[in-house]
Amino acid sequence: MCSVMPPVTIDTPAKINLVLDVLGRREDGFHEIRSLMMSVGLCDRLVFEAAPAGVITLECEAARVPTDGGNLVMQAAHQLRERAARAAGCRVRLHKRIPVGGGMGGGSSDAAATLKVLNDLWGTGLSVAELSEIGGTIGSDVPFFFSPSGAIVSGRGERVRPVRLKWAGWVALVMTDVHVSTQEVYFRCTPKCPESHQAAVAELVEATTADALRPHLRNGLEDAVFALAPAVKCLSEELAELGAETMRVSGAGAVLFDLFDEEAQAQEFIKRARSCPHAKDAIAVAAPAPRE
Repeated sequence: MCSVMPPVTIDTPAKINLVLDVLGRREDGFHEIRSLMMSVGLCDRLVFEAAPAGVITLECEAARVPTDGGNLVMQAAHQLRERAARAAGCRVRLHKRIPVGGGMGGGSSDAAATLKVLNDLWGTGLSVAELSEIGGTIGSDVPFFFSPSGAIVSGRGERVRPVRLKWAGWVALVMTDVHVSTQEVYFRCTPKCPESHQAAVAELVEATTADALRPHLRNGLEDAVFALAPAVKCLSEELAELGAETMRVSGAGAVLFDLFDEEAQAQEFIKRARSCPHAKDAIAVAAPAPRE
């Protein structure tokens, strides 16, 4: 990385799981999943700056976010440097907006962006498929973020088949102030093999309205999240009393979401959602995430 290089800034989108079915535990300790994921316009921001050869650092002011080897950004940078077999360096600043432990893939999205940006800046010359393969060793959700706005994901997350959903609209996200451990959620979940998976995915891909999408939304980790984080369950019940009976958990996290066709509908809903005792915040974002 050249010392005179100006900072490079990139926004990294979150995701939601429209369908997430957990089929069972694999021999490698991970779980076999089938999911339909969609990017949404809630983003972290990464700023990459020049650093002396061999120096890789990460700064982040957000609580609960490590800046050492426990952060997926650092893991991505080090793995790419090892793959390139060169003494490259960089300084990274992470502005965290995606909730930690929210099940929205923030860390994975940051890792994918790090691989893409440093592949260019360091002149590594790896293909998207090669970067995605590296990403899969860092986190199960990382490969998704090399796809366009939607994808059918299987295996433990490493098999990604991009799809173009016909629906575009707004997602209302309602957050608690709790952190949910992905590992503990998967440990506690009850795997199932629903025969309706392919039918549900097909309906979601072809749907053009939020009302057509909602009946097919589901998350096989939801009961485990509620058991580990009663505040999330309480929030779900409070939102149901407001008429939001189709709120779903995203991934293995503590964020609940619903879908709306118009921004005004989503904004009106989040105004009411903020009145819930267990709601830390509520925001409306575009879906899919705007492409850069």
